[in-house]
Amino acid sequence: MPGDLHHSRGRQLEAFEYHSARSVEDVIQMGAISCCVFTSTPFDQVEVVVEANRNDVAMRCLDDNKVHHFQRQQFEVNGVLPQPAV
Repeated sequence: MPGDLHHSRGRQLEAFEYHSARSVEDVIQMGAISCCVFTSTPFDQVEVVVEANRNDVAMRCLDDNKVHHFQRQQFEVNGVLPQPAV
């Protein structure tokens, strides 16, 4: 829930792990709220611009200008967006 993330930021949460929602394999992803979690600059770092609305998310990679689109349905389970684990 968005309030939980905000509350976690207040407790100095800097990074988190989660299972990929779209992968058919059991893939662990990592998210960083702050760049302080890195001891060095990641080798394959890419800057992106993200635009999100009620129906989709578009991510434009600034290194090659490619745009990747993700439809809301890709993240839904039985027609509903799942709530994050707490």
